[in-house]
Amino acid sequence: MNPVFLLAALLLTTPAPAQAPRPTAATQATPASLATFNTLSDDTATLLSRALAEPSDARALALLRGPEAAQLVRRQLRFQPEFARWRATLSPEQRQAIGQRIINDSAVMVFVKALQEDPVATARLQRNPELKTEIEKMVYGLFNNGKK
Repeated sequence: MNPVFLLAALLLTTPAPAQAPRPTAATQATPASLATFNTLSDDTATLLSRALAEPSDARALALLRGPEAAQLVRRQLRFQPEFARWRATLSPEQRQAIGQRIINDSAVMVFVKALQEDPVATARLQRNPELKTEIEKMVYGLFNNGKK
């Protein structure tokens, strides 16, 4: 299994702390936390797509290290505690369902799947590990504060 998918699955399906409150009607619907995650996922996928559309690796790296990427990383970091608190209110079944939904439908995971199936992009990342690392940092940042 791809490490990104594994990380997403582990983060979204691991048990919440024992003191976590039981789900309420608010957690049954699509909460603000999930909407924020979706926005961050869309923004991350858009930035990564723009970077890989650059024919020059130097320009792609500049985009991934530039002010727009830095702002996105800050948004990801600010979001993590909110997402963790919301996730802790969910039952294991809800975490599993949301984890599957994120893995299957989130823009960033759709991007990762497409990237893995694109032989040209895969070869480009193999030739330039620095570019691959920057992309991984953006994806992992959405799920786990940038840690692999």
